[in-house]
Amino acid sequence: MLVEIILFLTLLAFLVKVSRPPTGLPPGLWGLPFIGSIPDTSVPFTEYIHGLAKRYGDIFYLKAGSRLMFFISDFDMAKTAYSGHDAVDRPDMFTLQVFSYFKPYGIITSNGELWQSNKRSSLRYLRDFGMGKTSLQDIIQYEAAALIKDLHQFVGKPTKLSWNLNVSILNILWKIVADRRFEVTDKRIQNFANLIDANVDIMSGPIALLDICPSLIPLLPTFLKNKWMKLDVLKQNRDLFYEYIMEEVENHRNSVDPENPRDLIDSFLIEMKEKMNDNENFLNLSILIAHLFVAGSDTTSNTIRWTVLYMALYPHVQKRVQEEIDNVVGSDRQPGLEDRESLMYLEAVINEVHRKASLVPFSLPHQSSKEIKLGGYTIPKDSILLLVSNQIHNDKRYWEKPDMFYPEHFLDENGKVLTKKDGYLPFSIGRRQCVGESLARMSLFLFCAAFLQKYNISAPPGEKLTEEPDPKKLLIRAPKPFRIILTKRHF
Repeated sequence: MLVEIILFLTLLAFLVKVSRPPTGLPPGLWGLPFIGSIPDTSVPFTEYIHGLAKRYGDIFYLKAGSRLMFFISDFDMAKTAYSGHDAVDRPDMFTLQVFSYFKPYGIITSNGELWQSNKRSSLRYLRDFGMGKTSLQDIIQYEAAALIKDLHQFVGKPTKLSWNLNVSILNILWKIVADRRFEVTDKRIQNFANLIDANVDIMSGPIALLDICPSLIPLLPTFLKNKWMKLDVLKQNRDLFYEYIMEEVENHRNSVDPENPRDLIDSFLIEMKEKMNDNENFLNLSILIAHLFVAGSDTTSNTIRWTVLYMALYPHVQKRVQEEIDNVVGSDRQPGLEDRESLMYLEAVINEVHRKASLVPFSLPHQSSKEIKLGGYTIPKDSILLLVSNQIHNDKRYWEKPDMFYPEHFLDENGKVLTKKDGYLPFSIGRRQCVGESLARMSLFLFCAAFLQKYNISAPPGEKLTEEPDPKKLLIRAPKPFRIILTKRHF
């Protein structure tokens, strides 16, 4: 009888422990033992989190299964959390693990020394192949001109920016990575772009539940993971996607000239020449390239789509941008990086598109490697931290007119562009800040300047454009599918 009483009291003490949150946590939802809190599925997850932020304040938590997830919607707190060394790691996220063959490689899923090495190498390669230099400007300008030429056939007709824009952005990355370029009609590049879209859509669907509650992974039957979560399709798409990349890596492996590197792959192979027979190094390279394509293509193309949409919605802003381009660049040459300091209103418009669209509503998750203090609260070791970027980008503490599209947010009293602005983090912040930020900013500036130099943008008669994001896209706030009318300006 005594043994039974001791066992009962032990079990009771355990249940009391798991049913109560640790002391020192910010406000939040602890939920049920072992299960945690269950999100309200009647509204989109972003709206659910924004509602909790309004209810609980700048930092709050959700317990999901065995995981503690902390959501940060204050800019200063975000800087503190992400700029140190104690919340740099990336947690194990099931969808990212599947996409990366359950290997902690590449840029997104690696940690520690490998992550630092991959980050340094990627930044160096991007600089070597023109990040901030004229050579990369030439690549971007060529693709921008090719897109404008391709759009001639649609002038005066309702049209979408779809394959042609996707291919243009992917071609920039392919040129850097493998010294390759594809025509917009090439089925290979269309299939490659399609695989990126399909993978992102699946990873933001029901399977994301396994990122939040990894304890469900061994409990759910395989048929449910495949039928409902499309795990089998994700794996199939992943394999097809990597075929493109691994084929290029193998071709470069057989033709690399250590004295004359052609691209990122060559440079990486030359650096790892002492480990040329190590298959794990080749897999790391392939995953790194895959991460660059996924992170760099969809975000840039959708930011350009948002810019085009806002220009159609706000013709007075469009007119002012075009007047600035006409005065600075004229119509006889293509806008270049040398014009950035003079095209200040355009720069402010692009920054405001980043803010208003908030393309990435949540940062990729970080994990605390030790207990940390943040905002007077305790964040336990191995907790998940996410920045609610969309909330920060609409915070009245930082933005005069957060609900409006207002490029003046990024101009000082003299009309100069504000190079730094509290409350602005479209490429995240801290040590895990996007390695491709400079490339993305160059591409956005050169594409938008060239586009608005050559075309007027308007809504088709009788069609209403909306700023509401596409509810089918969860990882990225893409605009709803829309059509525009292009009319020629200067050719």
